[in-house]
Amino acid sequence: MDDTTLHDAARRSLDAGRALPAWCYTSADFFRAEIEHIHRRNWIFAGRTDELKAPGDYRTIDTVGGPVILLRDGDGAQRAFANCCRHRGSLLLTGTGNAQSIVCPYHAWSYRFDGALLAAPGMARTPGFDKAAHALAAVRMETWQGFMFINFDRAAPPLLEHLGDLPEILGSYRFGDMVCTWRAEIACRCNWKLLVENSLEAYHTGSVHAATVGAQREEIIPTRGDWVCLQVLSERSVAVLTDQPPFPPIDASCTKTHSAAAMKCNGWSPGYRAAPSAFPSSQALTLPCSPWMPWPTPPTAAAHLPMSADSVAPRALPRFPATW
Repeated sequence: MDDTTLHDAARRSLDAGRALPAWCYTSADFFRAEIEHIHRRNWIFAGRTDELKAPGDYRTIDTVGGPVILLRDGDGAQRAFANCCRHRGSLLLTGTGNAQSIVCPYHAWSYRFDGALLAAPGMARTPGFDKAAHALAAVRMETWQGFMFINFDRAAPPLLEHLGDLPEILGSYRFGDMVCTWRAEIACRCNWKLLVENSLEAYHTGSVHAATVGAQREEIIPTRGDWVCLQVLSERSVAVLTDQPPFPPIDASCTKTHSAAAMKCNGWSPGYRAAPSAFPSSQALTLPCSPWMPWPTPPTAAAHLPMSADSVAPRALPRFPATW
């Protein structure tokens, strides 16, 4: 199959698309091209603003562009920086926590929360050394409804332009009033496209999930912007597999009155099954009975996808601890 045929088959509408040839899921060269032309040029979900409550709160993540620090600065703004010292490239922070400043563990260079170099011991003896020229490398960040996204392409369109009508369709969930309730890190031993493809259909649920959710009915929701959407209708709660949801249903217009309807909003990449590119390796599953946001992170190898499954729920729900 030549490139023209390959692209034509993959760029059809969601219900008429065709899978890529097998080598596109295993080739290291093809994977490197995906990283360069897709993942490093698209918006990547990075975390929730409610996880960074106080100045100095931070979270570190690994991305296709290298390790990144997410933090809240002294003015209350969220920022993102490359998680490496400007001196010898040492990793600055790990995990999550709160810091008074960012200090390199190697030579003790320290940085303010705005990325500026605060101190560099002994560098005053270096002719021509300019502290202002050695600030942390900023990573582009924008937010929507409490969700933080980063992008390594400064020429990429703004996040809201990228999202198109996603805020309109899913806005009634009021994600800005929600908080992160749990997170699970899962190492998926598969190509990232397989996981996305699986999420773009409910065709398999009657067999693979016969003992749980069972067969489901799906509807493709027309979208505007760089994203695609699948609505799966169910008569039972996917959260606890009963007829009654465990929490009060969220009044969200996209549920079409089905209390257990699920909205699968999946990013797709340019050239694959014609679906516009939104988050090539991120997806959101919204449930009126139990909001759940699984966001796979960009892949690290052709057959390895580290997935971060996050759950968010309304802050006001009385059944959850107030310590979120």
